[in-house]
Amino acid sequence: MRSRRQPFAELTKWLQACPSAVLPISRCPYLVIEATKKNLVGAIRHGNAESLDSYVDDHLTKLEQAASTSLHIKAIAAECDAPAFKSVVEIVVSDLPLRHDAALAARFDERSGKHNPPFLCGITEFTRLIEFGHRGCSVPTLIQAWRLNAHGRSLGLYLSIHPLA
Repeated sequence: MRSRRQPFAELTKWLQACPSAVLPISRCPYLVIEATKKNLVGAIRHGNAESLDSYVDDHLTKLEQAASTSLHIKAIAAECDAPAFKSVVEIVVSDLPLRHDAALAARFDERSGKHNPPFLCGITEFTRLIEFGHRGCSVPTLIQAWRLNAHGRSLGLYLSIHPLA
């Protein structure tokens, strides 16, 4: 019997081995995943603005990498003989994300110079998202809905109020 931690360990190993992944899902949006492993420096937890800016900039860079992959998705899909797609959704999965709140969202917007819908989730939230996929939900569609209706909520909180939760 597999322990509850085993899927987490397997997912962590997979994300570390494949830092950028594209998940094709027939007739659904494609999902581009960028994974990041960051240590939460104590200075961030204690309000050090420079450390927080570095954290935010690193994750914005990952979002830009995912967006770059999205620009080339047609060629990637054709090369892999993957099914056609409607759209592409990007997400950054972090092993240790900061608590998602309005202040963090404002910092992402400030550092990037534009409004960013939520794009960062923790690996435990991502694992839960995959569980929804196993129940028949479209993972990319769930992410799109979260990004449109987050209202300051983390992905985990959004999923906890989802009808299939």
